[in-house]
Amino acid sequence: MKEEIETTLKRSVCTGWDRGFLESVLSQIERGRTLSDKQIATTEKVIKRNGIAAQMIHDEWESIYASEHKAEALVLARYYKKTGYFSELVQDIFDGTVPDMRAYLKMSGNKYAQGVLRTHYQEPKYPAGSLVEPRANCGTSNVLLEQATIANYAQYRFAAAKSFQAKGGLILAVTNIISSHAKGAKTYKILPIGSIIPVIVEERYIKIKRK
Repeated sequence: MKEEIETTLKRSVCTGWDRGFLESVLSQIERGRTLSDKQIATTEKVIKRNGIAAQMIHDEWESIYASEHKAEALVLARYYKKTGYFSELVQDIFDGTVPDMRAYLKMSGNKYAQGVLRTHYQEPKYPAGSLVEPRANCGTSNVLLEQATIANYAQYRFAAAKSFQAKGGLILAVTNIISSHAKGAKTYKILPIGSIIPVIVEERYIKIKRK
């Protein structure tokens, strides 16, 4: 089993929990410790799922990810950064690192991620250039700034939000920032009338401005 573990650890497909587990087991073997039946069974499963076939798929994953998943991955990374889930995977995506295939497919395949992607691909209800105003359910907390790291963020955000609530604004662009899997979560970059700072508002909080 020691040789099988060492061979598996040489494969780049073996990452994350699998790699950490095998390294721990290998360390125990090298110290002369006897593995439990449960450890042996788990080790055999980990070795099997990181075998030659898995390595071949992994070798193809980089090109598959770049051509089929990278754009969607950035959309999902923005969403999950807000939630705090999949933090290591999200950082890999933002860093331009090809994420672990199994971890990425798990992240992108759940119902929340699928909801975000449906919203992402939906046609925007309002085109750029439209004059819009807030719906009754739009509070100041629903109006955000594009850059969350600017100095005096709270002060600028509140002032821009009040301008938008009072006078509405002009849609500058539809964005790829989706922070919720709820219906109407597509976002717009809007310049409030009387403000020089654009804001980000979800579709469910805006409507065409009355003349």
